[in-house]
Amino acid sequence: MVVKTGPFKQDTRRITAAEMKCMQKTAGYIWTDYKTSTETGKEINITLDKIQEYNRNWSQHVNRMTCNRLMRILKNYRPTGRRNHGRPLHRLLDVKDRKGSTGGPTEC
Repeated sequence: MVVKTGPFKQDTRRITAAEMKCMQKTAGYIWTDYKTSTETGKEINITLDKIQEYNRNWSQHVNRMTCNRLMRILKNYRPTGRRNHGRPLHRLLDVKDRKGSTGGPTEC
């Protein structure tokens, strides 16, 4: 079941886009072919229902695993903390001083 409201709306769009991209690669299309998702789906005879059924079967398979299996642990994993947004921090070797050196140790 695909959730189309709330905070999961963006995730739903991303999953759908990834599925369509996979279907286009299966059909042998590239991005310049300008095929719609319905055309691609009709050509390779894969519907979204089949993909959802596969996802449901996989989820049930993972739920039958023991609690200490990695896939079961990862299915319910929610990361804590926050990501650092903004520009990346400078590393020592990326910073150049006024003389043009790489910022590493200097020779005496």
